[in-house]
Amino acid sequence: MYAIAFYVLLLSAGALAFQRGGRAEKRAVCTLVIYSVAYSVVSIDIDLDQMHPSLLLLDLAFLTALCWLTLRSTRLWLPIAMGLQIDCVLAHLARVLDPTMPAWSYALLLQVWTWLIVLTLLIGSLRRVPSAASETI
Repeated sequence: MYAIAFYVLLLSAGALAFQRGGRAEKRAVCTLVIYSVAYSVVSIDIDLDQMHPSLLLLDLAFLTALCWLTLRSTRLWLPIAMGLQIDCVLAHLARVLDPTMPAWSYALLLQVWTWLIVLTLLIGSLRRVPSAASETI
């Protein structure tokens, strides 16, 4: 149920980014779709009783992509999204430091940041004002 709601929100944000957004928004939504699909595929049979390196690697790859986009663009929402993804990576560290963390809280920490990143993209696309200087990518 939550996955369906997430993908509906992601596709809505993607449609808006392609309609109103610039290059940064379009590249970010493509990266976010690839990340979300890969995350869904990798996490199908994963038990969250322990930290899984494959999920951490996906989160680090997405963080690297957001960092590249942030450095190449002048959008304000990109550093915010990057900070949210850093929080997601820190959730893995929290799981390693506290092995007694309940699996549901670890799962929540991994998912909540991605929802907020999609909302940040949505707001960034809505607030975009077209200008020649903003298209640095």
